Amino acid sequence: LMIQSIRSLEKSTLTRTIFWLAVVVMGIVSAQHVVSLVNAVSDGNGARVGLDYRAFLAAGELIRSGNSHLLYEPTSVEFLALAQVGFVYPPWAALFMVPWTFLPVGVGLVVWTAVGLGAAVSGLYACGVRDWRPATLALVSFPSVFALGLGQSTFLFVGVVGFSVASMMKARSTRSGVWLALAGWKPHLLGGFALLWIADPRRWTSQIMAAASTTALLVVASAIALPGSWSSWLAFLFDSVNELASAVLEASLPGMVSLLIGSLSPIRWLISGVLAIGIVIGVVTALRRRRSSIEASLALAMGAWLLIVPHVVVYDVLILVIPLSIAFHTHLRRDVVISGTMLAFGLSIGPRVTQMQLDRFGRAIDPSTLALIGAVSLFAYWVWAGDRFFHSDEPTHDSMAAGRHRSDVS
Repeated sequence: LMIQSIRSLEKSTLTRTIFWLAVVVMGIVSAQHVVSLVNAVSDGNGARVGLDYRAFLAAGELIRSGNSHLLYEPTSVEFLALAQVGFVYPPWAALFMVPWTFLPVGVGLVVWTAVGLGAAVSGLYACGVRDWRPATLALVSFPSVFALGLGQSTFLFVGVVGFSVASMMKARSTRSGVWLALAGWKPHLLGGFALLWIADPRRWTSQIMAAASTTALLVVASAIALPGSWSSWLAFLFDSVNELASAVLEASLPGMVSLLIGSLSPIRWLISGVLAIGIVIGVVTALRRRRSSIEASLALAMGAWLLIVPHVVVYDVLILVIPLSIAFHTHLRRDVVISGTMLAFGLSIGPRVTQMQLDRFGRAIDPSTLALIGAVSLFAYWVWAGDRFFHSDEPTHDSMAAGRHRSDVS
């Protein structure tokens, strides 16, 4: 009865109040972050703004100055003179940053941000998105504001993945594979597409081939331009794989397991591995069980992969804006509103609540990951049942027509 009650949430004053309360809380958290950045700049700590962009820029500067061998040496004097955080993207992404070194840092950051936002909007538009309310809600949430403050590549990433999804929707698998490879500067976030491939390999053969060949081209070209860079990058990743991207900012099961056991003990990989195997089996089984709509399949595959892969930060979850924005234009609209709001809310308050728990108990249950688990569970229902979860108690057009027919018969 409780589940049935939840599924038939009415459009009541209480429902609207809960929704707008969540939006207000998200707005307050985002505003507080903006204020903290402004205060940091006024206190002479302006490097906090565009922190990640400076790392990207440092990669380009090192290549331009002939010091590309220091790309993955974040503690070197040469790198620290340019940035405060390390460059973690593959070598070909560093080559992409060389043109930005010809711009002043402030101007480059503004252009970088504009290009990223423009790419995200264009990618979603290519997917057929015309109602921008889900994307707008995501934009005012803490993950987006946090990414903007860092000068992160998140929005550019969402745009490029959006172009890939748009090509998939138009059955242009080869083109979608090329776009997918171009999004490979965040390769750990793209495993959701691999789940789709495993579930239906024949359908995506040309996409797999195009993605593999384009990736190979990028690898070879960057290996020639930057000798030894790939071995350095892989060694850098291997050395840092057991670290958390940020204890309070991650939104995945490996991160939450670490927070729960209170350490980076190898046992976390055993626990996370068992959970990951179960999730992969469940997702692939659900995807094979029925041919669900592309947006439902993408939401489940992308969301499930975010849960099981390490080093997922709250702003990385913005990749789900793509399938959710598409699904908002379908009969899943009600589910998107509820799941999207709760996901954005959890990701916004998650870091603060997690930090409070760590300060008091030394361990924490991460609300960001819990919110993602809830969203993925709903996506799984979409794929498994082929229908929405939340139903309206309002009479539909068909039911009203049936009622009129019965009245006429009487």
